[in-house]
Amino acid sequence: MKSKNAQLIQGLRDLLAFVEANDDFDFVPGTDTDIIQGNFHAWYLHTGDEERRAAIANLTRRMARVGKAEKLYTDSFAHIRLEFGPFVRFQIATLRETICERVVVGKKLIAAQPERVIAATPEQTVDEVEWRCHPVMTAGSSHTIDGVAELESPETPQLVAQTDDIPF
Repeated sequence: MKSKNAQLIQGLRDLLAFVEANDDFDFVPGTDTDIIQGNFHAWYLHTGDEERRAAIANLTRRMARVGKAEKLYTDSFAHIRLEFGPFVRFQIATLRETICERVVVGKKLIAAQPERVIAATPEQTVDEVEWRCHPVMTAGSSHTIDGVAELESPETPQLVAQTDDIPF
């Protein structure tokens, strides 16, 4: 077995053991779906398009042996999904052009649009803030609960963006 697959299997077993050991906690809040999702991002295969298509076809055939895989498309991406119950999913994600052929079947005229001017913004005063995050596991004054230490940084990192720093 490939070592990354073995690590994945062990991680999933550890996750299952964690959920089973904490069965009194509701791991499915509200109407959330896809609590656990495995993603096979095909664009990380550093191969040519043919090899990438072959890997996607191979994995799709393997998925189809287990259950009904469904294909979903957006303008730019293609997803092949296999559901393992209502809260677990495995998904292949790739650029749509990897597995689909773009064919021009006609032309559509899009009407010209008038120039739009963005309204001026008046001068204003805004709050400058910083975040002071307290340990989330704190019980009383201790920063350790059941042997698990809360990681703290002596300084709270600050992310500050001035209007001129944003590139758009």
